[in-house]
Amino acid sequence: MPKLEMDVETTLPPERVREALLDFSKRRPQIWPGITPRDGGGSDVHIEWNREPTSMKGRVAAFVIVRTKGKPVAASFEKAMRRLEASAT
Repeated sequence: MPKLEMDVETTLPPERVREALLDFSKRRPQIWPGITPRDGGGSDVHIEWNREPTSMKGRVAAFVIVRTKGKPVAASFEKAMRRLEASAT
């Protein structure tokens, strides 16, 4: 199974990141503990990407993501964080 880990920085405080991503239940932040505060404000977000592709298209996408060390996943997450940062001002 393809698995990658990556870290993304954002100026958003941890609670805002958590609110945007993990609005499922009160237990969810304990299940997904990779959202932590940064010194001076903001958050460091640790992403673990695990997928088991079931189609040819999925296998190709997983291959590309693994070969690029998760850059498409990190870029997508960073884009979402930039939008949230812009809406916070």
